[in-house]
Amino acid sequence: AATSIAAFVNAGLLLYWLLKDNVFSYRPGLISFLIKVTVASLIMGLVLYEVAIPLDLWVQYSIFNRVLLLFAQILLGVVIYGLCLLVLGIKPKQLITR
Repeated sequence: AATSIAAFVNAGLLLYWLLKDNVFSYRPGLISFLIKVTVASLIMGLVLYEVAIPLDLWVQYSIFNRVLLLFAQILLGVVIYGLCLLVLGIKPKQLITR
């Protein structure tokens, strides 16, 4: 719990200093973008939670099977997240801004 609180305090202080020094400014559509990214993250998390292998089975697998399954779960997460962003209307170009 203390680590989570420290992370929020850190993020808040970072935002404060970035706003104070005019390094960061709000752009139109920022809130909508953050909501879409949050929804995509939640959906990805729920899918990965549902396909998670119970720990008692996981420890019985060989190291090769563990690595293979871990890779498959990571790939599934990337695909689900990307598809959710596309369905929600976020283009890949919007994620890469300078």
